[in-house]
Amino acid sequence: MQMYTAENIIKLILIKVFLLFEEKSNNTDSKKNISLKNITLFQIIKYIDANIYKVKTVREAALALNFNESYVSHIFKREMGISLLSYIKQKKLEAAKNLIEKKKMSITEISQILNFDSPQSLSRAFKKEFGKTPTQYRHMDK
Repeated sequence: MQMYTAENIIKLILIKVFLLFEEKSNNTDSKKNISLKNITLFQIIKYIDANIYKVKTVREAALALNFNESYVSHIFKREMGISLLSYIKQKKLEAAKNLIEKKKMSITEISQILNFDSPQSLSRAFKKEFGKTPTQYRHMDK
């Protein structure tokens, strides 16, 4: 799985700031200067972040927002430097890490909640991303 570059992290932060600003602002004049591809990025990131427990594929996310899957994938990869599927996987792994830290849920329950194919699939992806299995990570500080 690809890691975020400093440039991509800055883009994500700027998108998050824009989304916060957008929620608090009803100023339509400022929205006129934003390109369609940026609006698409904002919408897809906002949707994935809000629905990480439901989203399983790029297709599902694109359909939920009435976008073409290929278009969304292309725009996301070009602008963010990682594939949309990689972004979804990274967000799911971050959510899994949070659940492991904060909840008394089994790895099986976490894999089901986050729509992984199996607990083994979650464990493999988690170890690849964080260098430890979910169980090892859970017992790290104990």
